[in-house]
Amino acid sequence: MPKRKPSTKDVLDKYGAKIEAQMNSEAMKSSTNYSQEYIKFKDEIAPEFSGYEKWAHSLGKSIKIKASSKDEAKLKKAIDTAHLDIEPSQALSLSIMSFISVFFFLLFVSKNDNNS
Repeated sequence: MPKRKPSTKDVLDKYGAKIEAQMNSEAMKSSTNYSQEYIKFKDEIAPEFSGYEKWAHSLGKSIKIKASSKDEAKLKKAIDTAHLDIEPSQALSLSIMSFISVFFFLLFVSKNDNNS
């Protein structure tokens, strides 16, 4: 019995599946890990932590504010885009504490202006 010659569809299906599997595995690797060149670049160019990261880490340790899952996903995306080394809860804590600080500062300044 002679061997059946594979059809074009069979060949495309076989190699299409292999290529798709390779692309998915490479996409998973690249989305979770940065390349060695990028890590080296970031270490050389950027300081260990930016001022924003230092504030976020320090306030995030002492004041823990949990974001909703929807907001946390948005914050995580923005943090990843900015290549910051902080958690969404730390960014939220810093933003809320900054708002409260500015609010009380302005309240204090406006109260002193009224007394003059």
